[in-house]
Amino acid sequence: MPTNNTAIQGINFALLNSMIIKRLILNTHIIKISTCLIFLLNFNSYGQESEPKPKKKIFGFSRSSDTISTEKNGVFVLPLLYYTPDTRWALGAAGVYYFKIPSEKENEKETRVSNIQFLSDYTQNKQLDIWGQWNIFTRNENFLYKGEVRFRNFPDRFYGIGNGSLKENEEKYEYNLFSFKTLFLKKIFPAIFVGVDYHFEKEYNFSYTPNKTLEAGTIIGYNGGIQSAVGLVAIYDNRDNIINTYKGSLLELSSYFYTKKLGSTFNFSYLNLLYQKFWQIKRKHIIAW
Repeated sequence: MPTNNTAIQGINFALLNSMIIKRLILNTHIIKISTCLIFLLNFNSYGQESEPKPKKKIFGFSRSSDTISTEKNGVFVLPLLYYTPDTRWALGAAGVYYFKIPSEKENEKETRVSNIQFLSDYTQNKQLDIWGQWNIFTRNENFLYKGEVRFRNFPDRFYGIGNGSLKENEEKYEYNLFSFKTLFLKKIFPAIFVGVDYHFEKEYNFSYTPNKTLEAGTIIGYNGGIQSAVGLVAIYDNRDNIINTYKGSLLELSSYFYTKKLGSTFNFSYLNLLYQKFWQIKRKHIIAW
């Protein structure tokens, strides 16, 4: 079983790679992000097994290896650089602030590491994407606060609706997006949380390829709209470390009810199920699905 310090080892690597993966999912047109960042993170996160002596901070920030070994909280920031045909060159930064709330009593459950992540980039075509996410445990993990906020102005593509969509029907469009999501959960049993969720999202300020389907206005939602919903959430989470997991499971069941009574453009609902499982087969070798 990894020690507490070992469980925190690699947190910067896992956090920032997690954000890069999410950036790839949120904007599928990124061709590559500088791979040197991955190697840099890996070196800093896993290069030291023993606890080093504290070293001087640079511009108020500790080195990643110093921070995760000697401090209960830390800040780590890295630059991002990439190129795509839709954006041309883009420059930005990704970072994390992580912290651990200490126990007040000996019989209290050890609180897991909380974190706040951010990512922002700006392109040569004057496109902007700002994203933040948080996962915060209160003392003794009595409450769990999760959420994310995002503003985006990036290009996208439309191919039509249904199985008859063809590559040659591709048309480009751009729009602004603002999204906010927050979850408040209460622990009812060890590792089991229940609570409520609110989600707001607005798509607006659309621009289209001239003389194409979207510009004609025949597609429902072509000019965006508002999504506003409340939901119920239940989570079972016994992972040893939320970001850099060695072992444990995550099961999340959530429902969302979008309604015009809350300002949503359309009435609809959906149910979401997420399950993850981690096995540590030996030191630093994990199987997950």
